[in-house]
Amino acid sequence: MTNNLTIKSESNSIMDNIMMLAKDKDFDAGKLKIMQEMFFAQQDREKEEWFVRDFISAQSEMTPVIKQRFNGGTKKNYADLENISEVLDPIMDKYGFALSFGTFTSSLERHVGVSAELLHKSGYSKRFQYDSPLDTVGSNGNRNKTDCQGTGSSLTYGQRYLTSLIWNVLTVDKLKEDNDGQGALV
Repeated sequence: MTNNLTIKSESNSIMDNIMMLAKDKDFDAGKLKIMQEMFFAQQDREKEEWFVRDFISAQSEMTPVIKQRFNGGTKKNYADLENISEVLDPIMDKYGFALSFGTFTSSLERHVGVSAELLHKSGYSKRFQYDSPLDTVGSNGNRNKTDCQGTGSSLTYGQRYLTSLIWNVLTVDKLKEDNDGQGALV
């Protein structure tokens, strides 16, 4: 059962005062502008508070991501973007978060700038950036992709690493056998 109580925020109280004063023909318009700025600043603080509260709640529900993909070059398992999304997406959705990715011009040679914006239902968002090396050479040092293919690979790497960094994602080879009900990790 959900609680449908309406909580009156401080920004709503400020707006009520602004509306009341705006009706007074003798009220100074300059002061009205200052009050409006206070209102918008308070709204921004409230949005950020909701973002932080929901971020902490979401992060507390995130479980480790099992490394399900095998890299033939390194002979090691890794968690790809799909593995990470399978764990994170339902929790992000529950708490009103979404990730949007883009690019920026990296100042580092042979790097691709990958950006992420973590959006929240409150209207608050936070931006992150990662300089992803151009992935055109395999682990043995031989060129294995064109620049175009390497850019695509670098963008995917950037998305995966940014997502993992934003949410502090733990990746594991497998879960240990659960002998105490606490879900031990390997």
